[in-house]
Amino acid sequence: MASIVRERGGFIDKYPGDGFLALFPGGGVPTLDCAVEMRRALALLNAESGDEGFPAMGIGIGVHQGTLMLGTIGEAERMEPTSSRIS
Repeated sequence: MASIVRERGGFIDKYPGDGFLALFPGGGVPTLDCAVEMRRALALLNAESGDEGFPAMGIGIGVHQGTLMLGTIGEAERMEPTSSRIS
């Protein structure tokens, strides 16, 4: 899925749990194109793995549009980029 995000101009900000948070600087159409393409990729994966007897996987996709603050936090031994929505 990460390659699909990058191909559409986005980047992955963080991996919380078994998901990820992707940011799209331009927002709009590339964001929605990414969501549609991720669903297509999952359908293909499920078709291939289903032929091998594996159960189908599902995903949830949420889209938020708005202003955010992006920065780096931490200290000399451990830096981490992060973002926060601005209300």
